[in-house]
Amino acid sequence: MKNKKMDKKGALKHLFDGVNKKPLEYMFALLRVGWIESYEEDPLLNFRKTILNKTALESDDIDLQSARDFWSLVANLSRISGGEDYRPDIFFTAETDQYMTEAINLVHYGLADYLKGVLPSNWDKLTKEQRREAQVFISEFFNRYEEVLKDFIGSPQYIKLPGFEVLELLTHNKKGLFGFKIHFSNGSHAEFKRDSRGAQGINLMPSPGRLTFNVGMIDDLKHEWVVGDRKLFEIGVPGRYNRPGEWMPIIYPGESRELQKEAIKLADGDEQAEGVYFYLLCTGYWCIEFAIKTPIDLPQQVIGLPGDVMLYKVDSDEKFQSEFVYDGAYYLENYELETIQKGIQKIQRAMNGIALAFDKPIHWELKYSIRSHSPGSAAVKPKDNKFLDKLVQSLQARHDLYIDAAVDWYQRGLASNNIFNSFICFHIAIEGLAIKMISGELVAGKNIGITDKFLVKAEKVNACIQECFDNYYSSDPTLFATRAYLDCVQSLKTKIKTVLEKVFGEDHKYLKEYFDGKESLWNLRGELVHEAYSDWHFDKKELIRKKSYLLQDIAKEFLIRIIQDVKPGEKAPSWSKHFMISMSMFSPKGALVASDPRIFPTKDWKIKASWIESK
Repeated sequence: MKNKKMDKKGALKHLFDGVNKKPLEYMFALLRVGWIESYEEDPLLNFRKTILNKTALESDDIDLQSARDFWSLVANLSRISGGEDYRPDIFFTAETDQYMTEAINLVHYGLADYLKGVLPSNWDKLTKEQRREAQVFISEFFNRYEEVLKDFIGSPQYIKLPGFEVLELLTHNKKGLFGFKIHFSNGSHAEFKRDSRGAQGINLMPSPGRLTFNVGMIDDLKHEWVVGDRKLFEIGVPGRYNRPGEWMPIIYPGESRELQKEAIKLADGDEQAEGVYFYLLCTGYWCIEFAIKTPIDLPQQVIGLPGDVMLYKVDSDEKFQSEFVYDGAYYLENYELETIQKGIQKIQRAMNGIALAFDKPIHWELKYSIRSHSPGSAAVKPKDNKFLDKLVQSLQARHDLYIDAAVDWYQRGLASNNIFNSFICFHIAIEGLAIKMISGELVAGKNIGITDKFLVKAEKVNACIQECFDNYYSSDPTLFATRAYLDCVQSLKTKIKTVLEKVFGEDHKYLKEYFDGKESLWNLRGELVHEAYSDWHFDKKELIRKKSYLLQDIAKEFLIRIIQDVKPGEKAPSWSKHFMISMSMFSPKGALVASDPRIFPTKDWKIKASWIESK
């Protein structure tokens, strides 16, 4: 064993340092976990009372060597501090009942030398001064021991263990730690309690060299943390998964696919809540974690905003920076969907408030999302160059600023990470070009059969009004009147519909998708513009997201047909549409969840601005 000179302070620090090495084993040692016991008075406390009595300085009847419980505690604490496991009967192989001597031979590092100096022999052979020094050490040991037990008061009640067990700490509001339960994923548990009259245990299997548990039916064990008949996330673990300033993939040592399904079910269609639920199910922490980048340098390192939104400034590795990164957290009161949604809304209001206050954009996102909407990268094939050349040649030849503007709006839709902006951009690409064509201001209008300035015919106006009446009057007369005026009398809808009929053909499926029904692209466009939908309306957001992909396809083909004079009924030219998706294992977005952190090449999970999408 390695020898290191210790004083009393160092000896006590060493004995109670096991919490930093093997916290579970350390707790076993503190509780002296072992067999069921019953007695009038705890031998450990009885030894303390005897050795620290004032008459002990004059007495020769005290036997240090026989204080088995005391020396067993000292030996276990020392060995656990050195990285070894707890042993319920550490003196099982001892050849004598001289427990002080045996313990000194078992302890680690310089503690043995220190104990030999303080207690060179049994009590009756010590001088009065040596006895006084021994009493000081033993007294401070017990004081520290009591303090450590009390330190557990207010600690998290439930702690996850690696094998899908849950440790439940049992504490008294004055004395502190007195026992524990270990809950197994099949619903069974093991338990140990100690008081001044003895120790009780359930499903414990102590042996001299180690402590094991009876877990019940092994085949019923699951890959999730449960406490009795409740899942750990339903109880909640205080705190958060990542340390402030970090963003790690979720490390879950089991099959997480079912948890993703459960998260989707609990979120009831809310994608943001899905990610939060998955975080809760995997970690048990009642917290919403998010990350921010912004060109705003807030002066504090830790910022508490109204609504209980917490921000932590992330130190930059750059000497000069134009963007600042913040780590965010919002702690939940429960796991109900309404609570989660209100928490996300509070975060969003706080972000909007910062942007409004300091005239700079805020880009933020929840750290964990089950669904990915990344379109990936276009894997262009050599044969696609022919399509590209013809398309660019047509744009150059037309030299039409209205068509160029429409293509630009389409490109803006592709570039935006905000689904509402994308939807509007794709629609403007169609609408702006259609209005110019129908008014006769665009040469391309003649190519699709519009030769004169378009006049709205009475029968078309009447038909449009009848459609609005059928869709809206019975439920909302005011909305009927509004839509009839906007869509029919002003005839914007009719104009666009006429152009699309000319471009695609009157019976094309795109016409029905665009104009028929309450969830048509046209109705969604109206609601989005006139009712100011945004990220606050998650139900509309998901509908817009689904429809935006369709609108993108329509806008793309609309532009291609006009630019290259493709007639209705003819197939529009296109590229091979091969895509590739790459994932960086240096980013938490490379994998939502993993069973082992060692699969990642990086150990630095400090949040980087490049991990946060601009919206």
